[in-house]
Amino acid sequence: MNKILVKRLLQKPTAWPACAKVVVAIVMRRKEVVIRRQGVKLRAKIGSGQGLYCAVAGTSYEPEMSYFLNRMQPGDTFIDVGANIGNFSLHACRRIQPTGKVYSFEPLQETFKDLQANIQLNGAQNIEAFKIALSDKKGSFTMKVPSRNSSAILVQSKGEVITETLDGFCARNHISEPQFIKVDIEGGELDFFHGAQQVLQRSAPLILFESMHSGPKYPERSFLREIGFELYRFTGLGMEVLSDDSSWSGNVLALKV
Repeated sequence: MNKILVKRLLQKPTAWPACAKVVVAIVMRRKEVVIRRQGVKLRAKIGSGQGLYCAVAGTSYEPEMSYFLNRMQPGDTFIDVGANIGNFSLHACRRIQPTGKVYSFEPLQETFKDLQANIQLNGAQNIEAFKIALSDKKGSFTMKVPSRNSSAILVQSKGEVITETLDGFCARNHISEPQFIKVDIEGGELDFFHGAQQVLQRSAPLILFESMHSGPKYPERSFLREIGFELYRFTGLGMEVLSDDSSWSGNVLALKV
């Protein structure tokens, strides 16, 4: 974890016990640590830091996370696109059980294994995980993992990553009304929205998506506005409408109007 993330955690007293557990694990030279926050257990890696911050932060991982999760009800359907090690999926699972359903998508092999392990660690039976990248077409691609401030790229190949559209996935699995969708795929958001247009227009889900790799024009924002969504950003005072010409980057909430 970098210094900014550490400082942010230390400002939250509720995170101090988890921070202390991480310190002990580092001193004892453990390779991983299991953190329990707000009813969810996550196994995170010490050396690489994979999942460490989100495990310690819990629902404070991002300021928008609590807002989004608190609107979920038992029986809802949540689609987690770019699920990483499962922090968002597992917290959502607790809110929509026992009859709700979480569909988690994570295409990277090692991260997907961590996601599966965390689902099993929590005994979360209403989460289904898929080693698939949701995009604008069905196929087989090589994924070039981005560095900071660059976009993920899918390159046609014989196949390291299987891609699918959300429209196709929902049609085959008879998923008609997802109420919530979270998208964090490092610059692949526009392609995802193109492949999810039928679901978005039919179901009008609440969408939380990362919008920071495709500036300055942010075409994913224009696309959502074109199909009837209003966009909002979070400030220290709450939500405010995100204007068409805003160059601000970060997490965006989309509501159908």
